[in-house]
Amino acid sequence: MEKWLASTGKPFWSKFFNLALPVSLQSMMFAALGMFDVMMVASLGNAEIAAVGLGGKVFFFNLLTVFGISGAINILGAQYYGAGESGGIRKILIQSIIWALLINLAFAIFYTLNPDFFVTLSSQDPALIELGATYLQITGWTILITAIIVPLEGALRVNNDVMAPTVIGILAIIINVFFNLILIFGAGPIEPMGVAGAAWATVIGRLSQLIIMMLYIKYKRPNLIPTFAEIKEAVAKSQMFKFMKFVFPILIQHAGWALGILVYSLIIAAMGTEALAIHSLIAPIEGMFLSAFFGLSSACGIMIGHELGANKFERAWYQSWTAVYTGVFLALSTTGLLALNQHHLLNFLQQHEFENSQMIVNVSLVLALGLALKVHNMMGINGVLKSGGDIKYSAFIDLFGLWCIGIPAAVLGALVWQWPLHWVLLIMLSEEIVKAVLTIERMFKKRWLTNLVKT
Repeated sequence: MEKWLASTGKPFWSKFFNLALPVSLQSMMFAALGMFDVMMVASLGNAEIAAVGLGGKVFFFNLLTVFGISGAINILGAQYYGAGESGGIRKILIQSIIWALLINLAFAIFYTLNPDFFVTLSSQDPALIELGATYLQITGWTILITAIIVPLEGALRVNNDVMAPTVIGILAIIINVFFNLILIFGAGPIEPMGVAGAAWATVIGRLSQLIIMMLYIKYKRPNLIPTFAEIKEAVAKSQMFKFMKFVFPILIQHAGWALGILVYSLIIAAMGTEALAIHSLIAPIEGMFLSAFFGLSSACGIMIGHELGANKFERAWYQSWTAVYTGVFLALSTTGLLALNQHHLLNFLQQHEFENSQMIVNVSLVLALGLALKVHNMMGINGVLKSGGDIKYSAFIDLFGLWCIGIPAAVLGALVWQWPLHWVLLIMLSEEIVKAVLTIERMFKKRWLTNLVKT
């Protein structure tokens, strides 16, 4: 107990929340932006709601591949920082950006030239197909911008600079929302553009974020700018393939998970436009809550990575359990608050004449019920196991739970038994229960207590 308390004293809590809160704030704002997009087009009809929600989910597949590739920054970069090797961080940053751009280039081209393909997989509603294709065609190429932004944010965070990406991200969101208001509904000489306006606002916001971040690094964090010699070393064939060998399981995990989320969306879409519209309305709200806990997961991974890079394995062990169950406790508290205030949500929906208000409340309660499980798994897998390089088993936990438990359960509930939406979402939580058991078992084995950058 004395060692545990020594490892998780006041400095731990101070560093933990100083890292977590800015990331949580930025993540919540980013998720809230998705909610704002959906809410702003809600008055235009179910097809518009579903189009923006579905377009975002298709794009989400690419976003997670970028996060998968950039996982090397969070894992190796944190340990390089703990070991005092800044050159290693710059090398990983270069390789992350190059691989993220290469992998997503084909997708960006395909979205621009043939956006109807993915939309028709989920629905045969002509209005939804037209609107969804418009949204995807306009926003599709911005994945290349994201492929640069995400690694830069990761490099700043592992250097304990969490405020800069947060402030820059919030500025980009404000810009996005401002142009949402103008372009969706029109202003002065600008005609209302509806779904296309929401898409163009996203483009403007993302491009602004990249420009501001690059200027910040140039003038405030030049230590992250690699030299020509470092670039030459990083892009050497042997180094590039060494990087991909390390990151490939993370990429498979993220891509497989994103594809599974897309399959979930297709299953829900098969239940009808109404079910898809309800889920598209509520899912960003759940995403906003999960994003708040993403900051805790990110802080957990960075702190444990620092300890492992400095060979302080005992401290990493105690800190891991403390961080994970701090997140679970906060998630349970959030769930309780949501459950106690469900009547306020119902009153709000009824006052604003939302269709199927009770179904929306039921769906919200189910998603709230699964919050603690999802937070536990997010922190255990992404915050603990991956920080020590236990990547392959982390991928196994995620993909086994999703493809072998969750998706079959969703197919049975939605397509075979034809349950209502909230019962389908409830049976899908079986995925999270299985993942939680596997995560706890793996953490106890301590195979993740590894220094990956020792020389």
